[in-house]
Amino acid sequence: MNIFLLPCYNEENSIKDVLEKIKKKFPSSKIIVVDDGSTDRTFQISKDTINNLNIDGIILRHRKNMGLGKALSTGINYVIKNFEEGNLVILDADSSHPVELTKKMLQELEKGNIDVVIASRYRTGGKQINLSFVRNILSRIFSFFFHFLFPNITDFSSGYRAYSVKFLRENFKRIELDKGFASSFELLFLLLKKKAKVKEVPLILDYSKKKSRSKFNFKKVLFSYLRVLSKIL
Repeated sequence: MNIFLLPCYNEENSIKDVLEKIKKKFPSSKIIVVDDGSTDRTFQISKDTINNLNIDGIILRHRKNMGLGKALSTGINYVIKNFEEGNLVILDADSSHPVELTKKMLQELEKGNIDVVIASRYRTGGKQINLSFVRNILSRIFSFFFHFLFPNITDFSSGYRAYSVKFLRENFKRIELDKGFASSFELLFLLLKKKAKVKEVPLILDYSKKKSRSKFNFKKVLFSYLRVLSKIL
């Protein structure tokens, strides 16, 4: 079974499109939407789209905005509790992650002996377009530094990944991540500590396809990374 996890906050302009694309390309998949306290119509549009397209889906809702990491934790813990096996795909709900790349990611995951597949902007063939200078530099600095510790990984902050549900269940009863943007980095590090086998596929990430306003805040992101680094180093 393929399970899609979509953490989202105020994505009323894109969530319908993302759900439609997943349904079209992976019609038998399970979709979990984690609405992180959206103040727009994200919840209602998600609900209507799931019903109208007869999607096997569920919406987990935070009463207030708690941050990306808490949305990821809510979704991942739901999967750990309710599924014994399968593939978990996590991608952004803002239309910036190309759903069509998921097929390649799942092919790599299902070859066996792989626990995590990362869609990497820095692997040969990948790139990022229309990303802010500050965000680009911050991502590259952390990826460059940790690449020395884990030479087979080039992109540590990419949130577009596929995971083995079996591996998650065997190694974690629950996962509690930092609330900020560094949560994807923290999750990968936790998996690497459990000896996860990682594969990367190149990702062309075009931020001009993003339909919602950027939620990137340099100060908050920097403090998120510092909190995570203080825990793992």
